[in-house]
Amino acid sequence: MWYMNEERKMLQKMVRDFTQNEVKPFIPEMEKDVYPREILRKMGEVSILALCHDEEHGGPVQTG
Repeated sequence: MWYMNEERKMLQKMVRDFTQNEVKPFIPEMEKDVYPREILRKMGEVSILALCHDEEHGGPVQTG
């Protein structure tokens, strides 16, 4: 059963903060189909891009 444990709350907060601080300022550009590479680089640095991959392909370690 899925539940919101402390680890998931921390992840949620990290992604929310990243989006507010790093992505939101670029929304006007992105609405014109311009996607700054800087955002993707930063997403990689904080491992947000890896969230959609299985552990064996560099994604997060599955717990529980």
